[in-house]
Amino acid sequence: MPSGTGRPQVRLASTTPGGAPGNGASAAPSLTAAGSWVLFESDATDVGVTSNRQPDANGVRDAMLATEPSGDRWLLGERGNNGRPPTR
Repeated sequence: MPSGTGRPQVRLASTTPGGAPGNGASAAPSLTAAGSWVLFESDATDVGVTSNRQPDANGVRDAMLATEPSGDRWLLGERGNNGRPPTR
């Protein structure tokens, strides 16, 4: 991800709002060419938690988007239920 110094910098994308590593595994990362967006899958229940999204308790792997430098984490979708959204 860009660091502002012109040199690439490696950062963990699957973090909690406080910057700690998520509490579950993450996989399948994909970066944009500029390195400012990272798509990844996560089993963590505490990645992407915001005032609008509470901890993930459905037990289904989620597709996430991390944006830099803002540090935002977005839920893009949940896996399971044969490609249909999970029932709640």
